[in-house]
Amino acid sequence: MRKPKTPSPSAKSSTQEAQRNPVAKFAHYFNKAAAHADKKAYQRRAKHQGREPFANLSPAV
Repeated sequence: MRKPKTPSPSAKSSTQEAQRNPVAKFAHYFNKAAAHADKKAYQRRAKHQGREPFANLSPAV
């Protein structure tokens, strides 16, 4: 009697194709190197620069 043939590891079957990882399939689109801003000299900017606070509540002359 002959041994039954085993599929070779390089041969792709339809079940292997269906079990592909969709995250790994598209990872090269999203995993990109990026340069980050220098946070060493952080300065908070005023939201409303040049406007007086409570200008409408100042006493009328």
